[in-house]
Amino acid sequence: NGYRINFATISEVISSKIDVNLFLKKKKNKIILYIETSKKTGNTRVKIKKIINDNLEFYERPDQIKIINKFPTLESGKIDNKKIK
Repeated sequence: NGYRINFATISEVISSKIDVNLFLKKKKNKIILYIETSKKTGNTRVKIKKIINDNLEFYERPDQIKIINKFPTLESGKIDNKKIK
């Protein structure tokens, strides 16, 4: 709809409020937020949703939040976004 979405800004806002590893991906015009955590997913998901709703504009909010125990990585240590589904 003409809104400019900056994944770095979204990541910074969430990371500044809660200590989690996260990865944002755009898929079919939807923003998907992947969170790496081994903690209870229900509590983390509620905290993330509150942070998102309180600090991001409606057009910056991820459409889906997915919890992952461990991000798949390449040999270089970077996140392998092809394996994240």
